[in-house]
Amino acid sequence: NLNYFEEKWMGFSERLKESRKQARLRQIDVAEKLGISQQAYASWERGTKKPTQENLVKIAQILNV
Repeated sequence: NLNYFEEKWMGFSERLKESRKQARLRQIDVAEKLGISQQAYASWERGTKKPTQENLVKIAQILNV
């Protein structure tokens, strides 16, 4: 059973990927703007890791969401 927050994070990773694609950016493009590796960014889209609050703000600015 997933708890409420785990379910929300799963939804986040899917929305993150969709928002990136709508912005016509590659994972590496977003990662470079954030100053992180493509592998680190990909782990957020897979839902295996979570971005920091600071990176969440940057993602919103990069993807205009």
